[in-house]
Amino acid sequence: MKDTFIYKFLGFLVGFLITLIIINYFNNKKKLKVIEKYSTSSDIKLISTIPSNVNKFLAINSFEDKIKTAENRWYSIDDANKFFSYVGTLELVPNGVNTDLINGAKIDRIQLNGPSCYTFANNLVTNELNEFSIYFAGKFKGVSHTNNILFELIGNSEAIDYPNDVKYLPSVVNLNFQKNQNNNFDIIITIGNVIYKGLINNIDKAVIINNDVINFYLSYSASELVFGINKQIFKYKVDNTAFKVKLGSLPFIINKGGNFNLDLYLFVFYKSVITFTEVQQLSRFTYSNLSGLETVINSTPKCDVIPPTTIQTNLDDKFKEMENRIVKLIENKNLKIEEQPKLEIKPLKLQSINENDKVIINNNNNIQHKPFYKWFF
Repeated sequence: MKDTFIYKFLGFLVGFLITLIIINYFNNKKKLKVIEKYSTSSDIKLISTIPSNVNKFLAINSFEDKIKTAENRWYSIDDANKFFSYVGTLELVPNGVNTDLINGAKIDRIQLNGPSCYTFANNLVTNELNEFSIYFAGKFKGVSHTNNILFELIGNSEAIDYPNDVKYLPSVVNLNFQKNQNNNFDIIITIGNVIYKGLINNIDKAVIINNDVINFYLSYSASELVFGINKQIFKYKVDNTAFKVKLGSLPFIINKGGNFNLDLYLFVFYKSVITFTEVQQLSRFTYSNLSGLETVINSTPKCDVIPPTTIQTNLDDKFKEMENRIVKLIENKNLKIEEQPKLEIKPLKLQSINENDKVIINNNNNIQHKPFYKWFF
């Protein structure tokens, strides 16, 4: 009789655990954030240059001959004294949109080390970082660990006085793509000693890791932290009680530890918050180069030789051809993800800030997100 009770009790526990697993699975599926992929439009306006904001500090891209593999350096397009160095072999690979033209820089297992962090500061006397914007465009093919830091700025430790003690708190600015239990991504942003998380959770892995171009945008000011993925944005209110970030002498890092398998096309750092119009221009600049449409425009005879209507017709036909090619590539290519075992780069254990800014509801999945108002077109 006693054995029968034990068996029944164990059976109840097993059934209860299975029920919890099922509930958790469906809850996680419901919370999945599906981000719209990078897309084009027939009314696209081509951009031939990166927005010339006066606060643009550094920009690298794979569209110009600025990657010197013999020197293991990737130079800024504006300043030969600014560059990223690396260890290993940086390959130039076809972009997949128009393989006859622009290549991407494959930085799989490669960490890019840039200028000293303090040079990115707004105040070069105090080395304080008060506001900035960062833009990435690339093709993400895989990650090698749980925590994957796309970029990082290291600040000086901050001394905090307590009643009977002085504590030194670490200071860092980074963007971490953390794989969760569903093999999707929670995106965590650290500014100084404050971690912003909880809002950009469970981003579908297929959106980040695929064979398409993806765009990331991050801006920080005294009032707001904004992160954008393609056409969606997420916002946090900034914790103004935190100490000011004072940057140190270590190098600015892209792809910390080489954890991302990434074809990088464009990276830009601004010492200010850029406008949505400028973000839109950056996206158009990327597509103009990847598709080859910029080359078509430059090689098209001038209007005094051929009527403007003829030129526009030629461009429209070329654009439609490119569009069809892109659609077929996206539909037909299935990228195989092969993760490489390597030492995990763990994020700092810092104080977390609660989710403090909600966003509107997605039309199909009841997902919390805010559409990025006409990011591209």
